Amino acid sequence: MKNTTMGFVIFLFVLGVISLVLSNNLFPPALAETEINNDGIPCKNSGDFNGDGFMDLAIGVPFEDINGKVDAGAVNVIYGSAQGLHKNAGHPDQFWHQDSEGILDEAEAKDKFGEWLIACDFNNDGYDDLAIGVGVEDIDGKVNAGAVNVIYGSSSGLHKSLGHKDQFWHQDRGGIADSAEAGDKFGMLHGINIEV
Repeated sequence: MKNTTMGFVIFLFVLGVISLVLSNNLFPPALAETEINNDGIPCKNSGDFNGDGFMDLAIGVPFEDINGKVDAGAVNVIYGSAQGLHKNAGHPDQFWHQDSEGILDEAEAKDKFGEWLIACDFNNDGYDDLAIGVGVEDIDGKVNAGAVNVIYGSSSGLHKSLGHKDQFWHQDRGGIADSAEAGDKFGMLHGINIEV
């Protein structure tokens, strides 16, 4: 009888922990699941960033230290080829972060740039673009207000200035509904409806 009671207590404890984890999003998705925009174009964490017909892979590294800034975050991009993903697939691996030349804002400790990723052709030019979540970005002194960087694709792959410059979206940017507040974590989750 004592073992049965103890087993039941352990079961209730485990059930409570699972419920706590799920209700508090303690493990948010690092990579976006496929979404479909209004034109039926799939959006995901991989895409054809250089339009060569081979899928490329973006990999978030949100705990990467950048120039001494702990957990500032980064994104590696490996390009596809007829041999699959390859470091020399006609395009070298890329390493993006907020201190990369041409990328808006700057790397700061605990930003976690790259915590989630979603690839989609936002401007319908035939090249996939990459949205990068920076969910704990501070905006105008508002701690963890959150933001999203967007890097556009081109025949040269993801590029800071070809055709479209990098974009930096947050709730204090003109034209975005509502306003940034501490703890908002705008850009933390990937459940977005994209219209092209």
